[in-house]
Amino acid sequence: MITRPEILLTYYGGKKIGGASATRVISLLFLDGFAFVDRVAEVRVVLGGGS
Repeated sequence: MITRPEILLTYYGGKKIGGASATRVISLLFLDGFAFVDRVAEVRVVLGGGS
């Protein structure tokens, strides 16, 4: 399970979202089971201790 993901940059609806906005979008995707992941062009998530 992904715990407390650190959002670096998220492309949603062709827009660059960073910070809390990105976190909110990703959180919604996780909660929704990635039902709208097809709408996300690129998602970069860094897990704690990840490379």
